[in-house]
Amino acid sequence: MRGRDVRAETLYFIVTDRFANGDPDNDFGDTPEGTDPTRTNWLRYWGGDLAGIEAKLDYLAAIGVSAIWITPIFNQIDAICDDEGRLTAPYHGYWTKDFKRIDEHLLPRGEWHRPFSDRDTLFDRMLAKAHDRGIKVLLDVTCNHTSAGAPGAPKGELYDDGEYLLSYDDDKLGWYNRHGPIRDWNNPSEVMKGELRGLADLNEDVYSFRAYILETMAAWLDRGIDGFRVDAVKHMSLSFWQEFTATMRKRRPDVILFGEWAGIGHWDTHGVHFANASGMSLLDFDFQYAVADVLCRGEPWRRLAEVFHHDHVYDDATELVTFLDNHDMPRLLSTGLHPALLPLAVALLMTSRGVPCLFYGTEQYLHDDTAGGGDPYNRPMMTAWDLGTPVAVALPRLAALRRQNLAVQRGFMRELLVDRDVFAYARGYNGAAVVVVLNRGAERTIDLHDVLLPDGEYVDVLGALPGPVRVRSERIEGLTVPAGAAVVIERSVPLPAARSLAVTRLNGYTSRYGDRVVVVGDAPELGAWNPEKGIPLQYVNGNLWMGDLTFDASAGTDVLYRYVAFDRAGQVHYEDRTPRQRRVEAEGVVEWRDRWEA
Repeated sequence: MRGRDVRAETLYFIVTDRFANGDPDNDFGDTPEGTDPTRTNWLRYWGGDLAGIEAKLDYLAAIGVSAIWITPIFNQIDAICDDEGRLTAPYHGYWTKDFKRIDEHLLPRGEWHRPFSDRDTLFDRMLAKAHDRGIKVLLDVTCNHTSAGAPGAPKGELYDDGEYLLSYDDDKLGWYNRHGPIRDWNNPSEVMKGELRGLADLNEDVYSFRAYILETMAAWLDRGIDGFRVDAVKHMSLSFWQEFTATMRKRRPDVILFGEWAGIGHWDTHGVHFANASGMSLLDFDFQYAVADVLCRGEPWRRLAEVFHHDHVYDDATELVTFLDNHDMPRLLSTGLHPALLPLAVALLMTSRGVPCLFYGTEQYLHDDTAGGGDPYNRPMMTAWDLGTPVAVALPRLAALRRQNLAVQRGFMRELLVDRDVFAYARGYNGAAVVVVLNRGAERTIDLHDVLLPDGEYVDVLGALPGPVRVRSERIEGLTVPAGAAVVIERSVPLPAARSLAVTRLNGYTSRYGDRVVVVGDAPELGAWNPEKGIPLQYVNGNLWMGDLTFDASAGTDVLYRYVAFDRAGQVHYEDRTPRQRRVEAEGVVEWRDRWEA
C-alpha cells in the first residue's frame, strides 16, 4: 500500500448513509425518530452503513476504485436539528459529538459505544478487507465545528471517547469562538472565527484544543486509515493546518491529505496561497465549474482550456483533486448533461491533470432532479451495482491507464485542437504519452499534429474506434471520431528500477516549454557535479518541473545536490545558493520538494 503516487489513485466519494445498507438492525440508532425507513424524508437516516461498504468492496475494486473517501464516521449528536429552517438528522456525519467513537448507525448493534481502543470492530475489519483489495480508506473530518444543538442535544456538546468534555454553554476549556454568524464573506478573519450555519465554531488558537484534535486524528492514522479529506479548511487558520499536515505526515509519511476550500479558482489568491503553503492539496472547484459550463450549459471547450492555462499559479496542479460533482451541488445529470455524454465526462476526469474523484453512483447514472437536484436530492440511495453500464465498463480501463501511465499522472499538457465541440490534448512525461479526443457534438474527422507519440499503430483504450490509430511523424490524419465519443490512445513507460527513488518537484523557476532543468550533485547517480550528466526533469507548466531520481550506490547515504537550468538559447543558470543536503532512503519511494532560488 505505501509508496503509491497519489496521482495514480482513482478516488470514490461515498455518502455512507446513502450507499448500501448491510445491517438493517442498526438503522434506528439511539434516536429512532431520526430514521425514515420509507426513504421519503431526504433529511433522515436511510440505513447505509459500514457493513454496506464492506459488502461492496469487490464491486468497487471491479470498477477500478483504489481509494474511498467516506463521510465522517464519528459519533453524531442524537437529535434532529434545525438546519437553517430544515429539520435534519445528522445522517451526513458533519455534526460530531465524539471524534473517538464510531456512530452507532454504522456498526452492528453488539458493537455500539465501543471505546477507541477496541480495534476489533466492523470498521477495522472493513479497513483490512479494503487493504487486501488494494483500496485505501480516507476519512472525512471536520475540525472547524461540532453541532448547532437541538432539544436534548446541547449546542457543541463534545465527548472524549465517551467521557463528557464540554458544550458551547459549558465551555470550561474555552474551546469555542463566540463571534456569531459569518456576515461578511470577504473578511478572512470573520470567515475563520464566525459560525457556519449556526454550528458551534471551534477555536484552533486555544492550545489545548489544537493539541487534542491533532493527537486524535493522528491516532486514527495509527488505527490504519490512509488519509483525510478535510472539511471547510478556509474557516481555520493556515498556521493550524500547517501543524496539522506536518503532524500527520510525521506519523504517516504516505498519508493522503486534501481539503475543501469551497469555490476555489485560480483567481482566489487566499485559496491558492493556502494550497501552496498548507501542506495539503485542495478540491478543484475551478475544474468542476468549467466542466459543468461546457457539458451542461453548452459553452465551448475553450472555457475548460482556460482553467488549465492557469495551472502555474499552483505549486502542483497535478495534485489538485478533480471532480464532476459532489454532495454540495447538483449532479451533472441534474444540471443538463445528456446521459450519453457521461462516459465522455468521466474520460476527461480520468485523463486530465489532477487526482480524479468520482461521486458515488455516477457509474450507475444515479441522480434525482427534485428541486433541481441540489442538497439533499443529490444524495439518493444507491440502488444498482451494474458492471455493464457504459461508465462502469470504461472506468476500470481508465483507472488502469492512470495507474500505469506517468503522463496521465504527472505529464504536461499540449492542446491539439480546441473548438466548440472538440477538445483534443496530449500529455507527456519522459517518454510516456497519452492522446485524448473528446467530441461532444456530431461525428467529426480531424487531423492532429505534435501528438508526442512515436510512429506506429495504437488501439483506443475505450473502444470507440473500429480499428487502430496510425501515427506518422507525430501526426494523426483523418481521425474520424463518433458523435459524443471519447478516444484515448497511450504509450506507457515504466518507472526506472532502483533501490531508492526520489520523485522530485521543483517550483519557482520561471520557464517555458523547451527549457531544460537537471539535478546535479556529488553522488555518481547525479553526475558528480557535471551538468551534462545530471538527471533531467520534465517540464509540466511554467511553475513546475518534476523528475525521478534513482539511487543504487548512494542509497542510504547523504547527498549534496542542486538544480541547473538551460534556457532555449543554451545559456546555463545556476541557483544562487549552496547545494542542498538530503538523506537518500535505503529503499522505496519518497518525494523531494524544492523551490528554485535565484
